[in-house]
Amino acid sequence: MLIQAGPARNPARWRELRREQGEAAFRAADAAFTAGDTAAALDLLDEAHALGAIGPEQWERLRLAVITTADGAR
Repeated sequence: MLIQAGPARNPARWRELRREQGEAAFRAADAAFTAGDTAAALDLLDEAHALGAIGPEQWERLRLAVITTADGAR
């Protein structure tokens, strides 16, 4: 039995969905960082990077900034 899962997606639509999810993760990382939730900010940066919203250099720079800020707050 086949289950109707919704409309079929072509590669362009999958890229668009991935980009949207990556951007949402990046915005959520910023919100978590602003709220002082270092662990969530780092996890969300990882997600944004995995989804292609941020490149490797930006990902490393942002992670370092979050960690440095968290260490300075202790």
